[in-house]
Amino acid sequence: MYVIHSGKKYPFSKGILAKSLYQSGVPLDQAYGIVGEIVNDLKGDKKKVEASRLKEMASEKLIAGGWKKEERYYRLRERLTEIKRPMFVLIGGGPGVGKTTLATEIGRRLGIERIIGTDTVREIMRGILSRDLVPTLHESTFRAMDNMKTPYVTDKLIYAFNDQVNLVNRGLGSVVERGRKEGLDMILDGVHIVPGYLDSALSKRPKYMFKYVIDVPDLEAHKRHFFTREKGSLRDPHRYIDNFERIRRIHEYILEVARSSGVTVLENADLTETIDEIVTDIYSRLDVEEKAS
Repeated sequence: MYVIHSGKKYPFSKGILAKSLYQSGVPLDQAYGIVGEIVNDLKGDKKKVEASRLKEMASEKLIAGGWKKEERYYRLRERLTEIKRPMFVLIGGGPGVGKTTLATEIGRRLGIERIIGTDTVREIMRGILSRDLVPTLHESTFRAMDNMKTPYVTDKLIYAFNDQVNLVNRGLGSVVERGRKEGLDMILDGVHIVPGYLDSALSKRPKYMFKYVIDVPDLEAHKRHFFTREKGSLRDPHRYIDNFERIRRIHEYILEVARSSGVTVLENADLTETIDEIVTDIYSRLDVEEKAS
């Protein structure tokens, strides 16, 4: 069987259709079940089907199965392939609030494969800029103040953090500029995503840029995140627990900047709910922008 799209013929793939349903939030086994129903309905047809009809059938099956929210995601996600991109999703917040996990899941839901952590950009910059030149760059955000020698700064923790954020965002700006010019969708996540810094590092702001800051208000829940995320890695969670007071101060500072800048702050009490909130917000804003244009 072939799918006709814009006058061209493509082989029909159960896997591709199931993947698009899965990325809309339908469990994979049920996504393949829906695809199986569609294939059975098409058996009486000739060996070709219009792409528009295939999408209509998928939407009808989702609604019939009670997947109303997922059906909306499916329709809007299909439209993502039609809008002029690129699209950038920025996820910030203090260490250990779940940014990387959220970035991975949101990337899956939106079909964005390029997920870049700000720690990676910082590590690259460390190889270019020596410790003697920029000492605050060569420590964790909550330890950057330990390399400061000046006696004229009252709040060394936030000052050193801002210094590192400013440097890393210069690198992030170059990453976004390349993505904008080459049409590459990206998700950027990390503690260095602080409202205002990346905008000042860009020569031109991309049309589609979505910013979020993640919060974990409960202190004990925040501490537990460090033990959960370090499983399977060589990082010692106690290093973060020992510096938890500094980490919380940095986190509260990021929240303060986000709120004063009008950037969306989301509480990450339930991972699935937070993912849904972000995806729904992105789809809704894209829908409004596309209708307006």
